[in-house]
Amino acid sequence: PPPPPPPPPFQAEDGIRDDWLRLVGSEMCIRDRLQGAAIGADALAGAELEGADLASVDLSGADLSGARLAGTDLRGRDLSGADLSGADLSDANLADADLSGADLTGANLTRVVLSGADLRGADLSGAELAGASVAGARIDDTTRFPEGNTLGG
Repeated sequence: PPPPPPPPPFQAEDGIRDDWLRLVGSEMCIRDRLQGAAIGADALAGAELEGADLASVDLSGADLSGARLAGTDLRGRDLSGADLSGADLSDANLADADLSGADLTGANLTRVVLSGADLRGADLSGAELAGASVAGARIDDTTRFPEGNTLGG
């Protein structure tokens, strides 16, 4: 018998199906929208999300480790407790975002906008912050920075 046909390509209009977790580590087109999706613990680890429209996706506590989010607009988004370790957030806009308790260890934050972002309890150890805009970012004693680099200093 012939092999079964391949599954249909992901379409934003289809909504999020139960089997959508197969997107882990896969490439997602920037035209795709994940509307109203609650991201599971490992749903987008390693995903290609450069420039993606994530406006209505619940990213709090999401595993976005190693994801490519370069140039993504995440202004005012709730990323509290998210795992963004090793993620590429270069040129992303995170102004006024809630990154409290987020893991940003080893993340590429080159030229990222963090103005007004909540970084309390966030771990930025080993992150690249060259050219980052951090005016008004909220930090506290639990915020961890790359060695020799602090936003408060």
